[in-house]
Amino acid sequence: MESTGTGEIYFGSRRRVLFLSEDMLWPSIGGGRIRCIKLLMRALEFVDVDLIIVAPESDVVRDTPEIPDLPGLTTHVFIDEARSSLVPRRRSPAATRLARMLAQQHGGYDAVHLEGHFLWPILPSEIRSRSVVVEQNIESLVLEQRRLIGEAVETGDVEGLRSVEQQVWRQAGAVIALTPEDGAEIAGREPSVVPHVVPNGWDHLPARSEPRDDDDGRLVSPRLLFYADYDYVANVDSLRWLLTDVFPTVRERVPGAVLQVGGINLSAEHERDIRSCPGAQLLNFIDDLVDELDRADIVVCPLQWGGGVKVKVIEALRRACLLVSTTTGGTGIPYELRSAGCFADDSEAFADHVTRLCNDPRERQRRRTQLVAHRNVAPTWEDSSIRTLRLWSHVSRVADSTS
Repeated sequence: MESTGTGEIYFGSRRRVLFLSEDMLWPSIGGGRIRCIKLLMRALEFVDVDLIIVAPESDVVRDTPEIPDLPGLTTHVFIDEARSSLVPRRRSPAATRLARMLAQQHGGYDAVHLEGHFLWPILPSEIRSRSVVVEQNIESLVLEQRRLIGEAVETGDVEGLRSVEQQVWRQAGAVIALTPEDGAEIAGREPSVVPHVVPNGWDHLPARSEPRDDDDGRLVSPRLLFYADYDYVANVDSLRWLLTDVFPTVRERVPGAVLQVGGINLSAEHERDIRSCPGAQLLNFIDDLVDELDRADIVVCPLQWGGGVKVKVIEALRRACLLVSTTTGGTGIPYELRSAGCFADDSEAFADHVTRLCNDPRERQRRRTQLVAHRNVAPTWEDSSIRTLRLWSHVSRVADSTS
């Protein structure tokens, strides 16, 4: 897959790429958006990009004014016409017609980048051999998780989604997974497919060069922090579990504990739930995330389902924060950093971790010191972007050689 020149980053001949996204990319909040923006900014140094976004109507209305005017980037936004809330799909006949028309201009594209297999129906069949499909999650695994916790998911929905995923993986020019776990899942289900594991970068926040100062005793009024994008159903479920089960259990053991809840897209109902929970405080949008993370005693990530790397987790570990999370939140984290966190999947064990950290200053300092010592283990956005650009080039060369 590597180029012939050791320093060469992009070597497609047309210098033109089609990029399909299932989400609005600006403002740059959340791991998926951050990754796409970092990749696009690096790609625009080498190629022109036609960006086609197919997103829910509410997101299109809210975020379209945030799209920047960037040299070499042409953005087209369409409202998703699919009608499924559980099984991820995107549909827009108008977007497909536009993609077909654009592919016939200027000698075509080197590659087509898809942020999720469920964008496949939008991609014209004649350019599918040039596709690089990024699986942010293995969506069938996420759907199965939701079925197992009692949501209205049929076994047939999971099986149908698995079949669609595998069909796309077989036909794509290349498949990218963000975590080794997801890469192994793809390879295990489709042995003919060799997925490329390209993890998200961590360096959109600066790393701490030394552990935070800590007092020498028990924390009687610890500040816990949770933040998220509440457009994502998994985060709403997490908030509900945190407020009804986890944090009340923590308060039974540490009565002075404070839970600060921030993020974006909090509904009026969410805000009422936060205000009605003893000890919880509403932050809303966090203007200075580095400062907020540095002031938190413990960052909590109570995700009960979901896939891929959680940006809130990597941001907390990047700032050498004490982390208590479910095991779902620890997916894709390098061992040297993951082992500095605490993980539990029931409210009692979760609260046990929080209580122990509050009571033990030596453990707090040990975990923070470990995170600082291994801060360079984390991947960078530059590495992630370059590896993807080289994969675009490789797919282009293979498609050219067989056309």
